[in-house]
Formats: sequence, C-alpha cells, structure tokens
Amino acid sequence: MPDGYEYSGETNVQTSKLRGDTRERYASRDIVRQHSRSFRRADDSTSPRLIYSEATVYQQASHAASQLRDIHDTFESNSGEIETVELASGVTGMQVTHTNDRGTKNTLIYYHTSNLVLLVITSGQDQFYPERTQKLLVKMISDTG
Repeated sequence: MPDGYEYSGETNVQTSKLRGDTRERYASRDIVRQHSRSFRRADDSTSPRLIYSEATVYQQASHAASQLRDIHDTFESNSGEIETVELASGVTGMQVTHTNDRGTKNTLIYYHTSNLVLLVITSGQDQFYPERTQKLLVKMISDTG
C-alpha cells in the first residue's frame, strides 16, 4: 500500500463456514470465498481517501462471469461510466467511474480470470483516480500469480 494509508478493516469469508442468512446470501451468489481489505487516508493529500480491494472465488468460471455482467448492468442503469481498460499487454479489466449520492467519486476496476474476480476501488471527494486504481490492481494481479 502506498505511504500515508492506514489499515481500516478486513474480511475473510468462507461460505462453507458461515451460518444462516449470511451463508444463504453468499451461497446464492455461488461464492466459495471472499477476502477484502480497506485502507484510509486521514490527511488532505491529492490521493484517494479510501482504497478497497477484494478477491472473490466463485464455484465456477461461469458464475464469476455472470456476476460481472450483473455488476455491469447495475452500473450502466445507474449512470456509471463503464469501459474496458488495458492493465498490461493482453490483460484487460472493466473500469467503472461514478459519483455516489454523497458526492464521492469512485473508480472501480474488476479483473476476471476463470473463477476468480479481483476488484480495487479508489474513492475521493474531488476527483477520480483511474491510474492509481489500475496500478493497484496490476500489483494485486501480480501477487496472485
């Protein structure tokens, strides 16, 4: 993580170890495991205020692809700007930029391979951070290889 960020939280969920409604919610989306981390920046620098990363393993590659289609459709219907971005030679991701109802500018980039979906989100008050988001996701991809 870049300098200036403080760890603010983490989840590490295995659907098989969950109970009740929570288990049903994850199982209904065919999620086997999901791990996320978030980092915050307290100062007023020109960097994102929040960085969130997530890795989700689905039961099958088709389930991961289906979730990405649903995400695409949701953002498209809510006026998010969606584009395919090249993360490295021959490696692409789905980038979404949108401003939420609190005025926060979010850049999300999803990368999908087989049954794995990686996500990085950067959030700021004054601007979007697509380059930073892409760099963080490329680092995340290289750490999984």
